[in-house]
Amino acid sequence: MTRDELIEKLKGNDVPKSAYETVSAFANTEGGYLIFGVSEKSGSFEIIGVKQVEKVQSAFLNTLTNSTLYSD
Repeated sequence: MTRDELIEKLKGNDVPKSAYETVSAFANTEGGYLIFGVSEKSGSFEIIGVKQVEKVQSAFLNTLTNSTLYSD
């Protein structure tokens, strides 16, 4: 593991910005699945887990339901 990889792991697991883009895409298609705690590198997957499940879940759901995000 490189120094940068270690620092990334120590930062915790925040909701990736791409998760919200994915939810938007799901809303415009037939849906799908979001899987947290898995990392992809060079076509290989690694289970990294989610360190603060409640924090990540709360942040994700709060952002999705926050009506101020959708105002003009």
